[in-house]
Amino acid sequence: MQVYPLIRTKRYFASRDVLRHLFGFIAAFSIAMILALFIILNTRLPRSAGYIGVGHEASYFGSLNTENLTVYPRNRGAPFIMKVFIAKNESEWRRGLMNTSKQVLGYYGASGMLFAFPNASVRCFWMENTSIPLEQSWIDNGTVAYVYNAQPYSMGTVCYTGEYVLEIATGKQVSAGDAIYPLNLT
Repeated sequence: MQVYPLIRTKRYFASRDVLRHLFGFIAAFSIAMILALFIILNTRLPRSAGYIGVGHEASYFGSLNTENLTVYPRNRGAPFIMKVFIAKNESEWRRGLMNTSKQVLGYYGASGMLFAFPNASVRCFWMENTSIPLEQSWIDNGTVAYVYNAQPYSMGTVCYTGEYVLEIATGKQVSAGDAIYPLNLT
């Protein structure tokens, strides 16, 4: 009758070893998954991939050209440089900065967008699906002719004559009479 307690003891130790190995495997697997998730979430794809973590905006902004514009304020302060996206064709003009956030602009280091038209004409703008306040500046012959502070989601149109229209997130103060170069972008 002494055989029964020995077998029972072996089974007890065998099942305890199996459970210990199983829990060890589960713990190691969990740690590996948490580490993989951490690495995936903290890895930034190169800008050339157009990734900004905001879905459809990635391919749109990744495909646009950018330009550094120098603003020469009239009668106030020193010149400053701002990087802007360039909208050169009708599909880019229609889309503009709709569905864009300050974070997206900041990711690309851009202050806004310059709409480059083929000639000077009356250009009308509105803020459909635009969640950030923008300063809209109509530019003719390298000089800011008119500035309008547009409010988010406003459907009211604002029209003025210009060959270029500069939309920038509020904060970069551009005023009528300021000179902006280079503007040979068409």
